[in-house]
Amino acid sequence: MTTARAAVARSQMVPNLRDVGGVRTGAGQVVRRGLLLRSAVPYASDSAPDEVAWPPTQVIDLRSADEAGPDHPLAAVAPDIVRISLLEALRPDGIQGADPQVRERMRTGGLAALYLGMLDLAHAEISEVVNRIASRPGPTLVHCAAGKDRTGVVVALVLRALDVPREAVVADYLQTQAAMPDVLRRLQVQTPLDPGHRVPPSYLELPVHAIEAVLDRWDDHDGGAAGWLQGVSGSADVLDRLRDRLLEPTTD
Repeated sequence: MTTARAAVARSQMVPNLRDVGGVRTGAGQVVRRGLLLRSAVPYASDSAPDEVAWPPTQVIDLRSADEAGPDHPLAAVAPDIVRISLLEALRPDGIQGADPQVRERMRTGGLAALYLGMLDLAHAEISEVVNRIASRPGPTLVHCAAGKDRTGVVVALVLRALDVPREAVVADYLQTQAAMPDVLRRLQVQTPLDPGHRVPPSYLELPVHAIEAVLDRWDDHDGGAAGWLQGVSGSADVLDRLRDRLLEPTTD
C-alpha cells in the first residue's frame, strides 16, 4: 500500500483504538477480549479493525464539556453514552480546595502531576467509570481526546485492580506512542490550537515515569490498586463485579 493510501486508510479508523483484553493477571487468568476498548475521540464515520468489537454498546467519554460539545459522534450507533469528565475537578476552583502539596505538585510536576492529580481530585469520577465498566453488558469504549492520559489512567487502574502485572500495564500505555501522529493530526483538524494556548510539548509525550508514578501510588496503598479502588468507590462488590465481567473463568 502506498504511503498516501495508508494515510487514508488510517484516517478512516478510530485513532489509537485497541482492545485491552488478552493480557494475563498475576494468577494466570486472561482478560476477556471484546469487552473493554480504549481510543482517542472517534468520528461518526470511523470504522474499526475486524478483530475489534464495534460499535460499542457503552461509550464513556472522559472529556470535559467544552471539549465534547452537545452531541457525541457515536450517538447514532452506541445505545449508552455517558460523559464523565476527569479534568473538571482539576480546574483552578477545584484545585484551590485541595491539599497545599497537591496544589504545588499540579503547578510544577508535568504529566506525572496531572495523573496523580486525577487520583487525588477526580477519584469519585474514576470510580464511577470503573463501576460502569463492571456493570454494563457488551463492549465498553473508554476514550478522551487523545486516548492517552485520562484513558491511560483509567485503563491502568482496571488492569492493576485485576492484578495484571505492572510491566503489562506500562506496555499497554506505551502502545499509544505509535498512534500519536494520527491522533495529533485529527485533534488539530478538530480544534486548531491558538498559538498562545499551545499544549506544552511534554504533554504530547508518553513518559514512563508518569504512569509509573500512578502505579507506585497504588502499590503503596494498603491492598494495592484493588484496595484503592474499593476505598474510593465505597462499593464492597466492585472488584467482584469487575472480575466477573472482565476475566475469563478458570478451568479448575
